[in-house]
Amino acid sequence: MALVISAMTGIHAQTLVADITSPLFSSLSFSMIPNCFTSDNSTMFFSYVNGEIQIYDENVNKVKTLSDPSMQYIYSHGYYERAKLLPVSFNVGKYSDTEVTLCRNIDDFLLMRNGQSNYKLVKFTDAEGKPSCYNEYENPNFHIDINGNKYPDVYYCFDEYVFEGSSVPAVGVRRIHATYTPVYNQDLAVFVADKEKDDVDFQYNKVLETSYKDGSYPWYSSVYLSQTLFNDDDKWECARFNYGDTIMNYGEIQRSSGHGDTLYLSRYVSVKRETLGFGIYNEDNEPLLTIPIAQEYDGLQYSNTNGSRPSIYRVGDKIYIGFIASYGAQYGSGIVYKNYIYLYDKKTTAVRKVSETKSVPFITRNANGLNVNIGDEDRNGDVLLVNAAGQTVATHHISGNASSVKINSGEIPAGMYSVSITKDGKINRNQKVVMK
Repeated sequence: MALVISAMTGIHAQTLVADITSPLFSSLSFSMIPNCFTSDNSTMFFSYVNGEIQIYDENVNKVKTLSDPSMQYIYSHGYYERAKLLPVSFNVGKYSDTEVTLCRNIDDFLLMRNGQSNYKLVKFTDAEGKPSCYNEYENPNFHIDINGNKYPDVYYCFDEYVFEGSSVPAVGVRRIHATYTPVYNQDLAVFVADKEKDDVDFQYNKVLETSYKDGSYPWYSSVYLSQTLFNDDDKWECARFNYGDTIMNYGEIQRSSGHGDTLYLSRYVSVKRETLGFGIYNEDNEPLLTIPIAQEYDGLQYSNTNGSRPSIYRVGDKIYIGFIASYGAQYGSGIVYKNYIYLYDKKTTAVRKVSETKSVPFITRNANGLNVNIGDEDRNGDVLLVNAAGQTVATHHISGNASSVKINSGEIPAGMYSVSITKDGKINRNQKVVMK
């Protein structure tokens, strides 16, 4: 009983000190600012709601609101577009009964049959332009009524016929059984965005990724706002990307049939923004530092248009800012990565490039499998593919001038593998991959 009373007492002892309304879930709905990053050396809190930064003191009293700081950026964005199409024509397949009713024209046939029971003939012109009629009592299936009633699956067609054993054509009517395959023109499709299925992944820029006391021990991992990191005034600072054009990438069109002959189309639209650079801005939208991202390298265009959040580290009084930009194909082989590292001087507010390195990924994917990129140190070595049981399932010798080795996924069962480059009995590089 005492245990129960104690637990209940603990529950009622908790006090609500703030009620911050956020219509959308956010990882920044309530976050801390360590005291070393505030001008008065006090611990503070903030929330990011609907494009506003709301700053609170240690008693969770709101002390300031920063409007539209652009802390949030779209890491990935996409949605579906949909369209409906009607046929522009039909491919007609048909066969006919052998029996021919001889008559002078289609009107004579109508007069002849409409006087009989179970016949109510309606005249029309069929898909091949021949005079015809259909019987309403047969419940003919019209696929679509876009060119008059040209498309019944059972009808009577007036034409010339040559009977077996005769060279003289006769005219008359034969019963036709027809099938129609609709033909569509996708160029006529009008796509409409399905915003109800909008797929947006937001990330948040940081002014500090990890701080180090002595160059080795991380004591604080994520800082989103600061007053002291980049200068000594009282204005708040946050990180922001600078963007250029919006780039739309359209996926393959998917087709699905629906009611009748209507064709439903859909495609996924990937929305990206050209990343021009990165900067630290104060609460008045004034730049403290800006770093451009080169849009071209060795003739290759910058492909990571959404950008990736830069790594910002503090080591003592030094602040390092690192970027990784990719150039070339978005996927597959041929992609080159550039690492840019900058050093920011708080005293002079100057930023300078301290390192720029080029790297080619060890393994890249393509539509057919894997592409293992070869460096100069790998020449005359071997590429080994080892399965999860430790069995070598494929070996490729690296010729003296090879720049890559291709591994076709169709030749190897799906599963987890280890790809190694060996030379002179030593492993130069190794990476685990999943073959699909």
